Amino acid sequence: MNRLAIITTSYRNDLSWCRILCQSIDRFVPNEIMHYLFIEDGDTDLFRPLENHRRKIISQNTVIPRWMIKSPVKFRGHNFWISPLTLPVRGWIMQQVVKLGIFEVLDEDVFLCLDSEAFFVRPFDPSVLFRDGQVMLVSHDEPWDWPNARIYYRSAARLLGIKVETIPVRRYMSVQFVLRREVLQSLAERLKKGTLFHNWKIPLFNMIRFSEYTLYGIFAEWVMGTVESGHFPAREFLIRYIGPKSYSHDIGNLEKVLDEFVPADGEAGILLQKGRARKKGISPDAALYEEMVHRLWKRLNK
Repeated sequence: MNRLAIITTSYRNDLSWCRILCQSIDRFVPNEIMHYLFIEDGDTDLFRPLENHRRKIISQNTVIPRWMIKSPVKFRGHNFWISPLTLPVRGWIMQQVVKLGIFEVLDEDVFLCLDSEAFFVRPFDPSVLFRDGQVMLVSHDEPWDWPNARIYYRSAARLLGIKVETIPVRRYMSVQFVLRREVLQSLAERLKKGTLFHNWKIPLFNMIRFSEYTLYGIFAEWVMGTVESGHFPAREFLIRYIGPKSYSHDIGNLEKVLDEFVPADGEAGILLQKGRARKKGISPDAALYEEMVHRLWKRLNK
């Protein structure tokens, strides 16, 4: 039996959006599915009111090694972790490592990763993630022309000790992603081979850029093998991405987008990327945004 949990990594700047995600999970996701929020240690008290019978607030420090010290000073507005064994580690990299390390602190078998900016719009049937005992792996066949794609592929190949030329270019980065405990454990074993102190996190901390989903996807499909990894390849379909260009960073335009939104077959939610929202007034209007989302829920679930 595959026990499923939902995973979100977040921090104080995304609290308003994360609150909407939590509301949507409580409203549309079966009650037996746990939701774990991994939060930067200094922000956990801010998120504590979101905790309930099916949601736990967990400090990211449960996954971050004790010898990684958070710098008391931000650089260009970003937090960094430092240690004598690694490069300075940005918060974005740390969140990725935390996701890959959830198997160390959670008991479930399968993890659906959702960003703070995502939310469900109608009832979610978790059976769509499973087929004949296998678990969905988001894997796009089409070429990936995004400039960072090659960087992420080279980083993954270096970490896994394989030649990048042997890996077909597929897109694993997605607004939703599903991880299997057994694959995470196998990936950790692969990463720590030949490393200093036999620690799988050190190679990741020493990467300037990498994608946790690209690394996981390549490992599952091309190192373990899709069948052996317990996955089946599928296109993303659960959560629709809405980028800031579609509403021109303006909350008035966003209201129109949400009022006209109709989910396609199989779609159960939205990920709204804020982009430059804070400069354009969406952050101060968090209450208005929440009102728009509630109106959307009411319209789609009459």
